[in-house]
Amino acid sequence: MNLRTTCMALAGLSAFLTTPFALHPANNDAIRGFDAASQTEELKWEERARAIPDAARVRAFIEKLSNQAHLAGTPQSKETAEYILAQLREYGLDAHIACSRRPQRKSWFS
Repeated sequence: MNLRTTCMALAGLSAFLTTPFALHPANNDAIRGFDAASQTEELKWEERARAIPDAARVRAFIEKLSNQAHLAGTPQSKETAEYILAQLREYGLDAHIACSRRPQRKSWFS
């Protein structure tokens, strides 16, 4: 057997062996994990969730966060944290900023 025939045979065998594992479209519209009664309700919730993102709002948020550096401990970091806090509260979440301070060591060797 020459190299070309061997390669073609291996390719055919590979296709034959992997066919059962290939993704095929489902024959029905059932969602795994949901019975027929709860599937309709789940589809309604998913449709509502897909309608929430607003491209203009996401763009404004990303532009606001990326327009300046905000390294930890800087005034810009505090401003960024307060901006995100305001956004979370606007969404109706009970959010707050938790600060923690670690005691400073006097020396690495003490």
